[in-house]
Amino acid sequence: MKKKYLIPVALFLAVGILVSRDEAAADCVDWSGDSRPCTQVEQFDLCIEYAIDAADQRAERDDDTVLMRFLAFNADVAACGASFILPFV
Repeated sequence: MKKKYLIPVALFLAVGILVSRDEAAADCVDWSGDSRPCTQVEQFDLCIEYAIDAADQRAERDDDTVLMRFLAFNADVAACGASFILPFV
């Protein structure tokens, strides 16, 4: 592995370890209106939607720099990706 990929891969794995599966769990509704556990793809979709919503809220506050908002959004997306991939590993 090239050295330039070492830090991003290490950060990705660290974020994945820190993400709790219980926090990512959500309830979805099936066709009959009953509550059921969400599938991995549904959880990933919800996580990305929440990351976008959080980024919008950060942009409205104006207390962060553009770089910090960019880094926070990418960390949120990385956490979503890690929580999606880790159950399969």
